[in-house]
Amino acid sequence: MSMPIHRPPAPPQAGLLRTLSARFDLQALAPPLPLAEPALQAAQAHAAWPGLLAWCHQPAHWAVHTLPGDTGLAGEAGADLAHALCLVVDGSLQLRACRGAAARLALRLRTKFNDVAVWRPRQPADPWDAGWLRPGSAGLQALARFTPRRPTLLVAGPALGRAHQQEAEALLFARQAQAPQPGRLLVLQA
Repeated sequence: MSMPIHRPPAPPQAGLLRTLSARFDLQALAPPLPLAEPALQAAQAHAAWPGLLAWCHQPAHWAVHTLPGDTGLAGEAGADLAHALCLVVDGSLQLRACRGAAARLALRLRTKFNDVAVWRPRQPADPWDAGWLRPGSAGLQALARFTPRRPTLLVAGPALGRAHQQEAEALLFARQAQAPQPGRLLVLQA
């Protein structure tokens, strides 16, 4: 009869190193593409913009929001709004506004510091991770293993299909209690 092996808990340094070395999960998410300035400005001027930003920063740990096609947010308008939201919450626009390599490096270092500063409450301007769910069974398998390194905005585009969107939503809600970070799932309907 074999005895179970009990491993001691990992030292705090291991968690710190894991957090510092964590990277964006490219298997589960596709990063947002750059958005042309006119489309970015139009998205931020849309009537739904303030509500979507407020939804991202609400205190709920995990939440889902659907952009239905009957609100004028179907197709390209909805995709542009989702892209703009990703670029704002993930710090891409902050990074683009930096003057020079030193300022970009400082932003990246501050973001990593904030990831490990558990005593510091997250601020609305702190960068998140944001991206589009990957299609197909490989995308769902990657999502089943997905562990957010910081608050994350996940976008389920209409190209995934309703069944894939529903499976992704079920996977995320089944794992929400174990997720160390808040998450938002934005579903775009066709």
